[in-house]
Amino acid sequence: MKKEMKLQPTEGLLEALSHNLYDSVDAEVGELIFNAMDAATLANRDPIIQVKIWQAGEHPLSKGPALSVLDNGVGFTDEVSERYCRLGESFWVHHKQGGMHGRHGVGKLSAMALGVGPYYIITRSVHGSGIKMVRLSKSSMTTGAKWQEVAAGRFLHLPEVETFSEIFVPDFRGGVTPEELQQQLTLRLPVTQSWQISVNGQPVQRRHFSAQVNFVSEDVPILGGQVEIQLGVLEQDSTNQDDGVWLVDKRLGRLVARMGDVRRAAGIGGAICHPSLVGTVAVHGLAEVSTTNRGGIKAGFWTTPRGEALHDAIMLWGNEQAAKVLGEELPGNKNSMLLDSLQPHLSLFEQAFGSPSPQQQEQPSATERPRHREGLRSSVAPTVERKPREPRAPRTEEEKRPQLPTQPRMRIEGLTYDLWSYVTTTDLPAEVRPGNTMVLNLGHPEVKRLLSRRQSAPLTFRDALVRWLIEAHVVENNDGSTPPFKRVYDLMARVIPNK
Repeated sequence: MKKEMKLQPTEGLLEALSHNLYDSVDAEVGELIFNAMDAATLANRDPIIQVKIWQAGEHPLSKGPALSVLDNGVGFTDEVSERYCRLGESFWVHHKQGGMHGRHGVGKLSAMALGVGPYYIITRSVHGSGIKMVRLSKSSMTTGAKWQEVAAGRFLHLPEVETFSEIFVPDFRGGVTPEELQQQLTLRLPVTQSWQISVNGQPVQRRHFSAQVNFVSEDVPILGGQVEIQLGVLEQDSTNQDDGVWLVDKRLGRLVARMGDVRRAAGIGGAICHPSLVGTVAVHGLAEVSTTNRGGIKAGFWTTPRGEALHDAIMLWGNEQAAKVLGEELPGNKNSMLLDSLQPHLSLFEQAFGSPSPQQQEQPSATERPRHREGLRSSVAPTVERKPREPRAPRTEEEKRPQLPTQPRMRIEGLTYDLWSYVTTTDLPAEVRPGNTMVLNLGHPEVKRLLSRRQSAPLTFRDALVRWLIEAHVVENNDGSTPPFKRVYDLMARVIPNK
């Protein structure tokens, strides 16, 4: 009997991973861009990234159409090359450099999904030195591939002396034009960081905020200093499911975890969890407790004094700033019409699947600190001078601080969802987003049409709402055991049994 067992990745595994991780060309190109941005950050440069779609025969390495992503990063040094070959662990998670996007170490597989065969890495890792190239295929990824010297002048579009890396995908099968990809990347790329990205020489436009707020807290010793919060609401029709509020290591500038992924483990709730928010909550030392799994932060962190202090900071200051920016963007809760119309029908889901899990937390007021933990209160209290309060008369209705409405919740097959409604860029009437959040798309034509008929055709409106919510659940949780179409109608029969 052998003394050890060792798992070996196969070509079939790489094939399955590369073609099932991403659902669109812009998502696959976006992963290459994120890797390129990390490489530029490692070189202490603002990312300048050139994406190009090549016509058939235009590039010497491809007879058919091709795609390339060229960055101004550090190049493939020995260290980068070694780390690049590791699947499931990003080079950047344990690296001291800040501003990194990679966490899971699988973005490199997107290059394989974009073409029909091998792809190339072309690089210069030492300023003024020669260029090297390696050809990677499913087989060479498991057996090994050797770097080759590139003759001077073979690729005229590459930098003459600076370090760089280019991912080159021959036989590109994306089926998009440069103009289409340029528009898609506008919706894909982050809005909270600096970058210059072009597609075939045309700059990718940045998205803009329609409301924005910046906040710096008082000093919190247990968190290593101040907490910095930047939040915004993007202009209508410009959000995507990769947006959100991120927890960031303040010293390194590294994205650590998305609020939607940690809110249940951390017991965080309120306005800061609104899925239309984009931004960052920056705190010192988060990289030390980061992990490569979906949660982004070690679960045990939230029960430590530092974790409790961060929880309280988010609940107090994060919710206050989130309510402020959402209040500017959504005066009078203008997008609540659909959710109000949905409320009477949630009992159907409760009868079919049971009551939803209880709310994690209620939104704290602007003046009351959370009472159930001592983390932030004990850390901040010594630095705050407290004056005796003077008695005052009860506040009038006009003086009361407006509160965001509590979002409805429902349960489908054991999963509890928080429900929101606003305009998104998806072509679906409803979709599931991180943290078991379900968003009804107010910009979808069918949603707008049926919303206008909710009074005249209440049963049609009810049936459509139920179908949209169940379809979103099935799309997100499709295990392949039952055809999605059949599963949707089986679940609808449970919710509306006499339909």
